[in-house]
Amino acid sequence: MTTDLLKAEGLSNAYVDPAGGPDVKAIQDISLTVEAGRNLGILGASGAGKSTLMRILLGLESPDQGRVIFDGIDIHQPASKRSTPIRGRIQVVFQDPRNSLNPHLSVATIVAEPLLAQRRTGRQHQKQLVLEMLDLVGIRPEMAERRPDALSGGERQRVAIARALITHPDVVILDEPVSALDAPVRLQVLDLLGDLQERLNLTIILVSHDVRTIAALADYVMVLLKGRCVEEGSARELLEHPRHPYTRALLAAVPTLKARGPDGMSDRLDG
Repeated sequence: MTTDLLKAEGLSNAYVDPAGGPDVKAIQDISLTVEAGRNLGILGASGAGKSTLMRILLGLESPDQGRVIFDGIDIHQPASKRSTPIRGRIQVVFQDPRNSLNPHLSVATIVAEPLLAQRRTGRQHQKQLVLEMLDLVGIRPEMAERRPDALSGGERQRVAIARALITHPDVVILDEPVSALDAPVRLQVLDLLGDLQERLNLTIILVSHDVRTIAALADYVMVLLKGRCVEEGSARELLEHPRHPYTRALLAAVPTLKARGPDGMSDRLDG
């Protein structure tokens, strides 16, 4: 039996044109449902509204219309009015770890940041949790005291993933998680994310312009075009039988694409 963990209802948001023109409609009437333990892929090119939608789902920005309900809680309601806190239960991994990791901090300190912000554990237990999380994402313990610039791009993204998972969140939002990586490293990180999703029963929202990335991880896909949802459905059905011309155009550029299998594991991508 599935449980709806996160819902967005009728989200719309517009930005004022600094040049004095009409407001720019970033997203229009977006609704979605994310089931616990399942992965939603949000697919669209630059300017489709993905970043705005992601910020609203994270609670970093409030919509002009609509609401986001996480585990029964309106996330844009003032924290003082919520029956339970949600801080730490929704985490994010950003696109470029070179920009998202503080270059002046050690890997261990970076991964521990969410624990420090929430004052969850004592220092000794915190150190143990950090080392366990680094091991989970494939980072050796001797790398814990290094700074991000001493790591490769793939290692930095693994650190970013460890930081997002350290609080054991219910939902992880992945913002173009492999687009800044070289092709061989992309596959390694995608394999890691698929493995972590299964082992930890994560619920993932994957935001990407890349059809291959979406196909590798998503169970359900929403396609955005100019701020609107033009098509949605199970990943296999949508990727094998796209209905909208825009979706067909996206898939035509990746002719050997395969969707996730029925057991939740992604099929290998040809090429």
